[in-house]
Amino acid sequence: MSEDGEMWAEYKKERHEKKAANEKYSIEFLRKNNIPFEVLDESVKHYRVMKVWSFWPSTGVFYNPKTKEKGRGLKNLIKKLKS
Repeated sequence: MSEDGEMWAEYKKERHEKKAANEKYSIEFLRKNNIPFEVLDESVKHYRVMKVWSFWPSTGVFYNPKTKEKGRGLKNLIKKLKS
């Protein structure tokens, strides 16, 4: 494998590990804070938080299909849940 190929392989591995860590942290945070959620599609890590927000914990993306609001980050999602 070329040096560039090795660099991209390492980058992909690091991104995969980071997304897995993000997902684990987000789900533990929701559970610890008694924020209800359900798994909509395990294969793409798609969750529904408080029956309103679609949430992908590995990337932090969230979306409200009714209002079309969207954002990124667990802290920002929590702010939306409180408002």
